[in-house]
Amino acid sequence: MGMKMTSFTVKFEKELDDLRRFRNALRNFEKMVVYDEIIRACMAEQSALTNADIPSALDAILLTASLIDRKLINCVARQVNLLEVNILKLESGVNNVENEDVVSLGLRKNYAKSQPYLR
Repeated sequence: MGMKMTSFTVKFEKELDDLRRFRNALRNFEKMVVYDEIIRACMAEQSALTNADIPSALDAILLTASLIDRKLINCVARQVNLLEVNILKLESGVNNVENEDVVSLGLRKNYAKSQPYLR
């Protein structure tokens, strides 16, 4: 008799059933929501995971979670870079305004000195 090969989809579904107990045992609702998001992402990428040569369904789930994390990290990094650029622009603008104020104050003082009736 030949060896029976279990499809990835069957293994994946069994792994999800086994992990459902883990999900239900989580005490924090937010963690349950995050778990559900990871599983939804895995389901959305199931065809890619089926075509990959990944040893176990749990490895596939962890790989998908890792991809989600990397995507979020990249998004946050882009936002931080944008904020840094905006902060530098604001700082530059404040410095320019401060310099203009110093120059205009100096001019006003000199002008006031030359106009005795303004004192």
